[in-house]
Order: sequence, then structure tokens, then C-alpha cells
Amino acid sequence: MEIELLHNYKPSQDEDYMNPMQLEYFKRKLLSMQSLLTKQTENKISTVLDYKDRDKDIIDMASREHEIGIELETSKRSLESIKKINNALKKIDSGQYGYCEGTGEEIGIERLEIDPLALYCIEEQERQEQLSNK
Repeated sequence: MEIELLHNYKPSQDEDYMNPMQLEYFKRKLLSMQSLLTKQTENKISTVLDYKDRDKDIIDMASREHEIGIELETSKRSLESIKKINNALKKIDSGQYGYCEGTGEEIGIERLEIDPLALYCIEEQERQEQLSNK
């Protein structure tokens, strides 16, 4: 079932949490992020492949090797983000999106607006960070 959103729709705390409109809003937001990251990654890979056939000056080659390393590292991060987006999209489909993985509590609209990939509510995120710092 296709949900039609108004152009200027923004989720509100006054609505039922993770109602169909909110889920569609976040789904579209995630798909947009996914599309942008995919295009950026494809461009970076294309750039890396273009470096292969450039001139053979040793200094230029060393510089290019460094640039390729940076491009590959950013591509790796982008691919990790795409995996997280795919997981969030699966959660939308299963009805689990927007709920803390640690407590089952609502993550909150404001937090998801800032970070649509958030896995934890603020309290659980702080607890996770304290545990990892020990």
C-alpha cells in the first residue's frame, strides 16, 4: 500500500509513534541517503580506476597511491553506512524501526530526525558508551 506524503510533511510527537506516515517519511529519507551514498561510492570507485592509467612519474604515483587509499577508505565507510541503511529499511518493513535495540523503548522522533540510523534511545546509547569506555 502506497502512502502519500504531503511535500512538507514532518513527523510530530503529537502523532501516534511510528504510524504509517512516519514510517513512510523515514523510509523515503533512508532511501534518499542510500541513493546519495551509492552514487558517491560509484564515483569514488570510478576515480580510483581512472588513476590506474595515468603517467608513470614516481612522485605522481606515490601521491596517487595516497589519494587512492583515502578514496578506498571513504568508500568502505560509505558501504558500511549503506548496510546500516538496509538494516533500518528491513526494520521499517518488520515494524521494529524507531524502537531501541537495548530496551524496546521509543527512540524518539527528534533523535531519528537527527540520525535516522540510531539504534538506541538516548539513555541506552549513554549506557552503551559507558560500557565501551570501561
